[in-house]
Amino acid sequence: MSQDIPRSGQNAELRKTLQASKDPRVVRTRAAIVDAVHQLAAEGRSTISVADIVRSAGISQSSFYSHFASLDELARYIFGLAAGDIVTSDEEATRWERLVRHYEDERALYTACLALPITLQSHNGAASSYAASIAQAIDPARVPQGVDLAAAALVAAQGATGLLNLWLTGQVEGSAEDIARTLHATIPAWMH
Repeated sequence: MSQDIPRSGQNAELRKTLQASKDPRVVRTRAAIVDAVHQLAAEGRSTISVADIVRSAGISQSSFYSHFASLDELARYIFGLAAGDIVTSDEEATRWERLVRHYEDERALYTACLALPITLQSHNGAASSYAASIAQAIDPARVPQGVDLAAAALVAAQGATGLLNLWLTGQVEGSAEDIARTLHATIPAWMH
C-alpha cells in the first residue's frame, strides 16, 4: 500500500484514543508531525508525502498512521488548528487575507491533498472548520433578519476554500493579494 493512500479503517480506535490523549508523548508526536510539515513547506517543496513527513519528524510510518489516517486528515487537523486564529486575530489583515496567507503557507500540504482521490472530504472538512469559526466571530446583531448564520457561514467558507483550492492548483490565477481582495469583495460585508 502506498504511503499516501488513506488508511481510514486501520487504527481508527487508536486514532480516537490518541486524539483525546493529553499524554506528553502523544502531544509531542503530533507536534513533530505538524512541525515537519511546516519545515518541509519552508524548504519550498511543491508537494509533501507521508514519507517526507515521517523522515523529517523522525517517526515511523506506523506512528504517523496511528495519529492520522491520511494526508487529507492531517490537512484538516492543521486547518482546524489555524481556523480560529484566521477568523479572530487582532492583526490588521482581513480574515480573508489571513485565510489566503494560511493556504499559501500550507500550499505544499494542501496541494498534495488535492491530488488525492478524497479531496472533497478535505475541502468539506476545511470549510466546516472555517465556517464554525466564522459563525462564532460574527456578532449576531449584524446578521440580516431571516438569515441562518451557520448556513451563511458555511456558504462563505465553502466559496472561500473552493476558490483557494482552484488557486493552489493553478486553475485560478492571481497573487495572494488578488485572491484576498476577491474574497473580501464577494463575501457579504456583515461577515467581515
